[in-house]
Amino acid sequence: MTLWCVIPVKPFEDAKTRLAPELCAAARQQLAAGLFRRTLRVVRDFAGASPVLVVTRATDIIDLTVAGGALSIHEGPRADMNAALVTAAAHAIARGASAILAISADLPLLDRAGLVEMTSHPAASLAPDRHGTGTNAVFWPGNEIAPYRFGPDSFRHHVAAMAARGVRPRVVRRYGLGLDIDEFADISCLEAKEGRKEVFLF
Repeated sequence: MTLWCVIPVKPFEDAKTRLAPELCAAARQQLAAGLFRRTLRVVRDFAGASPVLVVTRATDIIDLTVAGGALSIHEGPRADMNAALVTAAAHAIARGASAILAISADLPLLDRAGLVEMTSHPAASLAPDRHGTGTNAVFWPGNEIAPYRFGPDSFRHHVAAMAARGVRPRVVRRYGLGLDIDEFADISCLEAKEGRKEVFLF
C-alpha cells in the first residue's frame, strides 16, 4: 500500500468563525495556526517516508507546510473542502497513491495510535467527531477518489455516499480523532480533558 496523507486547510483568517462570540479575530487565527502546526507534526511523524500533502489556497500555510517537511498543492478557485480534497486526491493518485487518509487540521488530541488505527485495515474507514454527526478523518484505499461529503451532518452523508458505491466503512471512534475545535464548548471539553484552563497547546 502506498499511503498518502492529505490535510485540507482553509486560510487562518477564515477559520473558526463559530468562535467569534468568544475569541477575537487574532486569537482565532492563532488558534487555527496552532492546531494546524500540531496536526502537521503528528501526521508527519506518523507518515515517515510516506507523502503528506496539504491542500490550501493560502500562501502562509504553504510556507508552514514546506517548513514542516510536507508537500503542498493549491486547492484551486473554489473555496470548498470537498473540491479541495478531490484535487489533492487526484494529484496523489497520479503519483502512485493506492490509499489516501484525509484528516482534519483542527484535532488538538490527535495521536499516532489513532492514525495507525485508521490505516491498519484494508477497508474504507471513517472517524466521526465526538457528537457522531461530523467527520474528522476518511481513509480510502484504492486508486479511485473517495466520495468526500464534508459539511453539515457529514458522517451520515459519507456513509450514504460510500454505500452507494457498495462500500460499508469501518467506523473508528477515538477521542483524539473525535475532538475537533469548532465551538467554545469544544475548547471547554479540551480543557476538562487536559485538566487545566487555557489549553491551546500552541
